[in-house]
Amino acid sequence: MYTAAQHRQKARQVAPDSHEEAPTRVRRVEYGEGWYQVTPDGRRPGDPVEACEYYTAPSKSVYRAAKPVRGDDVAAVGARRPLKVKSADGVVRQRFLAGRARANVRWWFNLATFCATSGVLFGVVQSELLWSDRNAPDLKTESLKWCILFSTIIGVAALFEYGTWNIKLRRAQGDFVPEGERYFRSLLRCGLYGEVACWMGLMCVIPVPSISVPVSVWDVVKSEYVTYSSDACALGLMLLLRLAFVVKCAVINDPLHNTQHALYAKSCDVAVSSRFILVVRLRENLLHVAAFWVLSIVTLAYCLTLAERPHDGGLQLNELDSQLGIFHNSLWLTSVTLTSVGSGDMYPQTVLGTFFAMVSCAVALVLIACTLNIVMHKIALDDMGKRVLALTGLARQHTAVRRQAVRCIERLYLLSPV
Repeated sequence: MYTAAQHRQKARQVAPDSHEEAPTRVRRVEYGEGWYQVTPDGRRPGDPVEACEYYTAPSKSVYRAAKPVRGDDVAAVGARRPLKVKSADGVVRQRFLAGRARANVRWWFNLATFCATSGVLFGVVQSELLWSDRNAPDLKTESLKWCILFSTIIGVAALFEYGTWNIKLRRAQGDFVPEGERYFRSLLRCGLYGEVACWMGLMCVIPVPSISVPVSVWDVVKSEYVTYSSDACALGLMLLLRLAFVVKCAVINDPLHNTQHALYAKSCDVAVSSRFILVVRLRENLLHVAAFWVLSIVTLAYCLTLAERPHDGGLQLNELDSQLGIFHNSLWLTSVTLTSVGSGDMYPQTVLGTFFAMVSCAVALVLIACTLNIVMHKIALDDMGKRVLALTGLARQHTAVRRQAVRCIERLYLLSPV
């Protein structure tokens, strides 16, 4: 049996000197009083077992002292780290700042999404004008490319402000982000550098004004090079990459994306992330799934149209090859591919067209699975419905038994000699 002095001497040899390796429950009990952390309000629990129960409780284990201290240093620790209690006005102000920052984050990303969508529309108009003029650039097509560049610059500036207000939101939520720190350092501190840089990179894929170079792709089937314009390739990438802005805009404007729902989810140890909101809506909301159907069909159809329009195709393609160079024909082929019908009346003639047809098949698997899941969920009965169905079936069974019994009694009465 160790004395108190022996306990303290043994604890000095084994006890950790920093908060990185916190003492375990067994070590706290074994080495006796004086080597457990004090409570945040500066008081000391009565014995080591009580202290261990206090610090291993889930609701009170958030507090960590700078280092494990002895019970004799309670007064010094209390003077060095007083308990900070926020006033009611401070809490209200913090909620107001967080709400305003969240609203500005939403507004700036909506502006970036609008710029991305308008840039895609400018690119589609420019591509159609080029195709109608047999790929001969003129003043209209060049002005549309400058419009794409102008909308992209506004979108990048909006994404810059999106990152700024995200930093302010983290600061309002209690994260340590100094006021006068540089922008990129604050993004790194908040873990937003990769996200903002990724969105800016997606925004910067555009056809360059006054520059149009041919891009050759080897066609394995025809054993020759198929030439495309750089504007068409850039527009195809824009269509695919900027689709992410529409998805993120739908997520960030979702009712689940607010502070109250985030607190509810945090109490259940669940993070209300973009993936969580997207999965919930694709599992439960038929309108979101229908919107994804429309976006997928239109985007893949126009990418297929661009793939079936080589740079010299306006002059050399015959009638069979030019079928999918028209948008409504590509829209028909993409629709029958995504719905797994496959009429077979048209098919791609180029390697890129075949690639986009394969992508359509892969997207169709996901969308059909989401649609079937929602339909089965909507037509399925809940517990009360199943109970009512079972009770009505039991009532019909009892009614049939009574009728059969009445018929037996009638037959016995008719056959009786009396």
